[in-house]
Amino acid sequence: AILVKRGKVTGVQFEGRSESIGCAHVLCGFGADRVAELVADGGEKPPKRLVEAAAIKPAAWRYLVHLVAPLDALPDALARLAYAVGDLGQPLTGANALTLHLADGYGQHAVLSVEALATDPSPEALRALRTAVRRELDKQLPFVDRHLLLVHSPHDGVAPEGVDGERGPAPPPLPMEPIWAMPRDDRPLGFCGLPHSTGIKHLLLASRQVLPGLGVEGELAAGWAAARLVLQTERKRDLVKGAVLEG
Repeated sequence: AILVKRGKVTGVQFEGRSESIGCAHVLCGFGADRVAELVADGGEKPPKRLVEAAAIKPAAWRYLVHLVAPLDALPDALARLAYAVGDLGQPLTGANALTLHLADGYGQHAVLSVEALATDPSPEALRALRTAVRRELDKQLPFVDRHLLLVHSPHDGVAPEGVDGERGPAPPPLPMEPIWAMPRDDRPLGFCGLPHSTGIKHLLLASRQVLPGLGVEGELAAGWAAARLVLQTERKRDLVKGAVLEG
């Protein structure tokens, strides 16, 4: 929970700990929706600005499926990083656009991680996307699917698959990385998103939502900017304790 008193952040409460930790500032590296939940968990009603920011939904999520295959089944020309697009006239989401990350170094086997942009995070949609990704991959790499030793996605809750069926129970699904895309009319300079301010004093957003158009660089820049805001508002001797919360 994020603890707030009289409109100002006062500390954080970690799961599994009975005591809270007092903080002069809290910088949050995750989405505004999660920030609003943590504020509510602390017993405070999220302010209007934070509620409005929390209502923004991701444009897509990064879905990953990992495949283990013999090196001999992979084409020699396959690069470490490759892209496969089915139809350039269609949105680059789902199985229409795949990013292939190849990692070898496992003896005679290689790990091929396939990334697709999911527009529906529901378990049913992710299971359908898994099937569609494998079908599309079979078109691009026709000799791989029949030789796969292991197939697993950390996101869809499906048990790992091998050549002889399932490999153990399905682990709890991990959350996917969201892709934030603000409406163009609402993005100053074409790449900015949410402000650092949350409507609660000294509680700042420092996530990719602040500069969604700049990707990882935007996330780093948002963190540095939030830290500079703290330094500008507090004297050195007052910077006793703070918290950086990341997803």
